[in-house]
Amino acid sequence: MKFIAPLLLAFPLNLIPLKIVSLSALLLTACTTAQEDSNYPFYKQQLGDKEFIQDTMHNQSAWFTLLSDITKNLNSGNEEWLEIAGQFRAHSDAGASESLNIAVASVLPNRPDMVLQAVDHGFKLERLCRVPFIEPDEQTVKHFIQSSSQKLEKLAGEGNQRAANCLQQLNG
Repeated sequence: MKFIAPLLLAFPLNLIPLKIVSLSALLLTACTTAQEDSNYPFYKQQLGDKEFIQDTMHNQSAWFTLLSDITKNLNSGNEEWLEIAGQFRAHSDAGASESLNIAVASVLPNRPDMVLQAVDHGFKLERLCRVPFIEPDEQTVKHFIQSSSQKLEKLAGEGNQRAANCLQQLNG
């Protein structure tokens, strides 16, 4: 990544398509996450740009960075990342939608509240309240369901109907 920034700066900006600059900025931002706590301001600024959203989904490095950021920040309880996930979900194809579902659903054992709120951002409960792993081993599935169920039971006991529905989906 050290070599991309000087190359971009060497060219006049009017010769570089905006989407390349945006994706390069995303990749540079992703490489500095140890210094900066969140890429949220960058994604938030780009949300209205459907071309940026599509370009991000088609750039493997940028896409995986986004999915990782969504999971990490939802696990930390950063609700603003639900908006980011929802905007990408609204403009995604089937494959990207499934990746987003997996990223959000993987938070279920730690932050079921984040997963349940994702419904308000265009996600479907039945796609989130399931084991989000491809070819998992039996122990992983068991641990995921047990951890998720405990927290969902608590929320359902407090009257959260989505939690009750999610629990039913997960154990169904």
